[in-house]
Amino acid sequence: MNLSDVKPDTLIENDGCICVEAMDYAEAKKTEEAHWQHIYGYGKTIGSLKVTPSTATFEKAEEAPSVTYRIYAKTAGKYEMELFTAPNNPVVYQGKMCVAYKVNNAETALLNTIPDEGFVPWLSHSWERGVLDQIHKAACTVELQEGENEVTIFALDPAVVLEKIVFTKEGCEKKKSYLGPVESYRVG
Repeated sequence: MNLSDVKPDTLIENDGCICVEAMDYAEAKKTEEAHWQHIYGYGKTIGSLKVTPSTATFEKAEEAPSVTYRIYAKTAGKYEMELFTAPNNPVVYQGKMCVAYKVNNAETALLNTIPDEGFVPWLSHSWERGVLDQIHKAACTVELQEGENEVTIFALDPAVVLEKIVFTKEGCEKKKSYLGPVESYRVG
């Protein structure tokens, strides 16, 4: 594989997996109202990203602060995108903790980082698991093209703390691990 033409800060797929630490984005966009803040040493990885001020809420992704990651897929196809987030509570009772995401030129989509099913924290099995593990995992399927891809995460709801993103190629075995894989090789 020739990586000489790949843009800096691009993470390369290995064995059907691309793993990105949240703080290792290629570019960030802030707004007048809010921006992503690095929280070094917070969470289960090297650090995390959180939007500040902690009351910032956005209805539309294009108006929200965002971070863009560059990833390199060896083959085109469907990948599971799994976000690892801190097990925080929504800032309002029975609220959501949503982000929006966009892959290349696809439509922007919504992902709730906490479980939807009958969400009452003390009655939700997946919430209990997240609290015990000290991490929430939210997944969706995305379509990646062969070669370079840009994935943008937009902050919509307050209190979302992003720690890691893992992309796994459909059909590839996901290796069992408590914290997920180590970060992929990064160009430049």
